[in-house]
Amino acid sequence: MFKQLVLAGALALVLSASARAQSAGPIVSDYATMTASPVALPTRSLTNGVVVKSDTSNAGTIYVGGTADSANSAHWYPLAPGEAISYGVSNLGAVSAYGSNAGDILHFSGN
Repeated sequence: MFKQLVLAGALALVLSASARAQSAGPIVSDYATMTASPVALPTRSLTNGVVVKSDTSNAGTIYVGGTADSANSAHWYPLAPGEAISYGVSNLGAVSAYGSNAGDILHFSGN
């Protein structure tokens, strides 16, 4: 009976992994160079959301938000160099960012 449970569990795991692989979209990975004004990331459809990460060599803080209509850092999530956050958005363009130091880099990867 134990062997049957192990087999059934393994089969369920394989089927689950297969279903996830079919529903995942293509991987999108790139970076954006920050300016002092909020800019939306490129428009790309996503299935599982995105992770954004401030480059470890950045000199300043990058602020991440959902809209590009205000540069008030109190309304934006701050990322110190090397920090990251993920968002379950269906479009990469729903995420906007700006930097306290022009030229700093924000990496992003999602699918």
